[in-house]
Amino acid sequence: MNAASDIRPLLDGLRAVCRETGCTALLVAHSNKSSQQTRAAYRAAGSSDLVNGCRSVLLVGYGNGARVALQIKSNARYGPPIAFDVGDAGGLRWLGVCDVDEEEVLNASRTKPTRGEPVDPVFELVRALVAANPDGWQGTASQMLAQGAGLVPRLGITDPRAIGRSLPGIADKLRAAGIEWRRRTKNGMAIHEFFPRETDEEA
Repeated sequence: MNAASDIRPLLDGLRAVCRETGCTALLVAHSNKSSQQTRAAYRAAGSSDLVNGCRSVLLVGYGNGARVALQIKSNARYGPPIAFDVGDAGGLRWLGVCDVDEEEVLNASRTKPTRGEPVDPVFELVRALVAANPDGWQGTASQMLAQGAGLVPRLGITDPRAIGRSLPGIADKLRAAGIEWRRRTKNGMAIHEFFPRETDEEA
């Protein structure tokens, strides 16, 4: 719907339903391919009233090799960009706060292949640590981020907690790539250990 006269009555009706039921409505719109608009808020397909009528708008796309959600409009305080992944069963896995901007996500959305597995920043971080430490590496998630910042350009994650949440889900993927992950606790802190291992092809 491109005309404001078409979209406004629908939005008014949707607001009324939300007020009566106490629910929140989630609207999904694709971005257009216009190269003349550099702001994501003006790139939504259809009427601009679709964006103007929302209290909060997220731009979802790719940045730093991962899927990201970036807030481009808010009637309150803006939140930081967040990287996420989609599991084989379809569930979301939040990877933590990332460092991307609106222009990067818009440009990546035009060049990212439509098919193929997205790069997991935690997986790339572990691979870089093991490559730099052939005998193995161990440390906390914060130490992983500190050392990984110099090994992986534009890592894309800044929250150490995201690493701890992601590692169990990629353990099999790491093992297939020849990396063994172990977790132990020392003085109340989680210590992650990574060791090279033989892959099925090498065994």
